[in-house]
Amino acid sequence: GDFWLNKIGWLDEEVEYCDWYGVSCESRIVIGIDLRGNNLTGPFPYHNISMLHDIQSLDLANNALSGSIDYVTFYNLRHLSHIDLSSNQLSGAVDILISPAAKYVNF
Repeated sequence: GDFWLNKIGWLDEEVEYCDWYGVSCESRIVIGIDLRGNNLTGPFPYHNISMLHDIQSLDLANNALSGSIDYVTFYNLRHLSHIDLSSNQLSGAVDILISPAAKYVNF
């Protein structure tokens, strides 16, 4: 994003995605994204998130992401145990079964 506060490495072809700001990996597999308060704007990137099958932690709180919550995306992320999307412009109700592994959920 053009207006992100920190976008070190993002979409730079010379930087491995595991070295992008806010991305955590184990054995080159993305297990966490923490872009809390990074001035993310626009529609929530459900398609991109849905491809991260081994993600365990997703923190995109305190941004300006918009759209309605898509439960199917989260439910299919079987390892996702920490979800914080609070203080965005998301709509819809939260389903208790949002992710089978969820231990912390904050919308």
